[in-house]
Amino acid sequence: MNTHAPPGIDRALKPRMLFFRTVDRNISGFIVEHLKQQLDCLRLSFDVTLIEGDCDYDRLCDLHQPDIAMFESGIYAARSSIANALAQPQVPKVGFFNGDPYCSSRLIFLQAMRRLQINTYFTLSTRLAEYLTDEDADIFYWPNFIDPAVHRDYGLPKAIPVLFTGSLASHYPWRNRIRQKLAPRYPIMSCPHPGWFDAQAVTKVATGTEYARLINFSHVTPTCGTIADEIVRKHFEIPACRSLLVTERTAGTLAAGFVDMENCLFAEPDDVVEKLEMLLRDPGRMAAITDAGHRLVHDRHTIHHRDQVLQWLRLRSIANDGQRIVQKTPFAPLSLSPLMHRRVAPPAQFGHLRQLLDEGRRAFAGKSYDEAERAFTRCLNFHPLPEALVGRARCQLHLGRPSDAVELLGNWIDNVLARYQAEAPDPVEYALLIAGLLCAGEVDEAARRLALFPNLVHSEIAWATAAAAALRDGLLDSPEHPAEIMLSPSVHGRLHSDASSWLAELQAMMVACGRPDLARKVTERVGETPVAQNGQQGRQIHPPRPRAPRRGTMAPSLAAIARHKAMAPVMARLARAMTRDGRLPKFRRLPFARRFRKFDDFVAVLRGLVPRVDAAQTLLLPGASPSIYVEEFLAGLAVNPDLGSLHVVGGPSAPGLAAARLGAREVLQIPLTDLPQRGLEPFDLVFVEDVPAEVADLQGLCLAAGCVILSGIGDPGSSALCRAIVQAGTHVLLAHDPAYGAGYAVFDRWRTPLPLPESLARPGLSGSAAWADSQPVSVS
Repeated sequence: MNTHAPPGIDRALKPRMLFFRTVDRNISGFIVEHLKQQLDCLRLSFDVTLIEGDCDYDRLCDLHQPDIAMFESGIYAARSSIANALAQPQVPKVGFFNGDPYCSSRLIFLQAMRRLQINTYFTLSTRLAEYLTDEDADIFYWPNFIDPAVHRDYGLPKAIPVLFTGSLASHYPWRNRIRQKLAPRYPIMSCPHPGWFDAQAVTKVATGTEYARLINFSHVTPTCGTIADEIVRKHFEIPACRSLLVTERTAGTLAAGFVDMENCLFAEPDDVVEKLEMLLRDPGRMAAITDAGHRLVHDRHTIHHRDQVLQWLRLRSIANDGQRIVQKTPFAPLSLSPLMHRRVAPPAQFGHLRQLLDEGRRAFAGKSYDEAERAFTRCLNFHPLPEALVGRARCQLHLGRPSDAVELLGNWIDNVLARYQAEAPDPVEYALLIAGLLCAGEVDEAARRLALFPNLVHSEIAWATAAAAALRDGLLDSPEHPAEIMLSPSVHGRLHSDASSWLAELQAMMVACGRPDLARKVTERVGETPVAQNGQQGRQIHPPRPRAPRRGTMAPSLAAIARHKAMAPVMARLARAMTRDGRLPKFRRLPFARRFRKFDDFVAVLRGLVPRVDAAQTLLLPGASPSIYVEEFLAGLAVNPDLGSLHVVGGPSAPGLAAARLGAREVLQIPLTDLPQRGLEPFDLVFVEDVPAEVADLQGLCLAAGCVILSGIGDPGSSALCRAIVQAGTHVLLAHDPAYGAGYAVFDRWRTPLPLPESLARPGLSGSAAWADSQPVSVS
């Protein structure tokens, strides 16, 4: 145990705080600085004694006589043992969650709070309430801030037109797309990111005053709030150092006081160039907006404006039995309100990741399991979100793929136990794993797994145990728990309202997995819910496919109208609408749709890359009906001077299309079964639009290839291939956007850097830093 008390503090002026924080020793240097800033902020309000490592809470309270105790957990926490943690109940205790709102460390945090019997949480994350299901907890916000002594105007000349700092990993899609739009048009300085858990990183990263001066050198600095639409430190650091903040319009930025074209620039990829160009032509207005942002942050978001924990302690001392402490918005002061008021105000709007998750949940509720699985897979392409993982596993079970669900859940639970050092699995995830094993007919294995964690207490675990016992003729050791025992925490809350709804879903999944006999047995011994007869699956409801617009006699007239000069503004707006979020393939049959391809992000990536890459041996795996992206890929190959031979896997349409586009170039059609045994050197370039199940070693072919382009990574097969390439660490991720249309990713081998245009160059971005599965993330 280490204790650190600041010298020279008059204890009579400040309440005493015991701050329990034990962090991972491998965290990077800039994270260490962030943690120090948080401690400095607390010390403005409290006489803080920092406790690190194993300790005895009762003895520390006797020694320091604290007025409050704060316990930190989250992504940077390391395991520690706190003896007698429930002693001294007169000392109020609060938890501090340090991490992203969607981070998998939420489970570790909830388990720690359960052990300590704490139900008051503070967090830096302004979106945590969207992802935390603890209905009995009070959540208060202690948002990010700046230190005005460090983050200020140093009066430096503006030598950097556009500065990009921070990570360009997959959970920063806005930041990546904005960089692709600005890089071809303006000089850009990009700073490498060392990762969050590499204390020995050799990458030179500016921190502290050096970092603040770098921002002060820049005219414009874009940033975003990750896939959660969070408020991160950079939202305040950039304007505090008198650089123009370019960011997204979100509920968080609005709540923080940012207003478009008054103290910042709100932009999206389709209008950022136009809006920035307008300000660059008017330096006076640009300077006024920059100055207004500087004033906003120094007036409202410094270290001196973050005394929310002290506010809570004072209000707690005067609240009566009919009052509770509330915080109306993340940046509002705490206040007392009647008990009937909500503890946490609902968000004005959900963030991007939560919207995508809800899209999958709506499709699942409508029994469109294929569509739901695609939505959940898109979530997982951004980050390993537990809610999306559970949603995908449920879809797999309803689609009759129990082995996929068991593998997905089993690997995830092993990862949480080993990497995050969780004391037990999430009970909802574990109950679903048991259900998957039962659907696969592995009843004995399900019983064995249940015996591994006898102390898991949750309604879904109880229902899974009852089902397993029924299928084993009651031969299952089920531990008896005292009535007063606390439930095991879960980031999912409860997926089912009661036992009958859980049992009904289990029966439906068993029938879908070809085990109607087990479904009937469970019904007879556990419940009376009807089961489908004859082992037939119920009809699955699929979303209607969008109809392509018909090309009739009006097509030439429409094309002529579109080419008229007077229609240019209208066509520009139409182009943005048709290409937003990757919609263009749906409109490919419109007479003027080809003109809009240059506005499509993935098309821009292909046009900038394919004509320049080494393509001596190229492999193309198109979809059943080649998309516009296959057409653009072939168009790029047609002007690539290094193209040798193109090997095409697929039906007759793809080789014919390739031959027509490439002329005299060699085009070879390969049967699927011959692809792994072709006996040639590794491919230099691979384009995959569809992952055929018949190719057993497609992953090996891609890992050996030079450049790999994946289209449609929202599909489970392509998503798994994308994940495998990242985890192998052999390739750098050049471009990636899972939410753009069907999603895309572009990789290049580390040892063969491409002569990329500036619009695609991403210094410092590695596969391990770009994929959420191999690098935890933080609010930064």
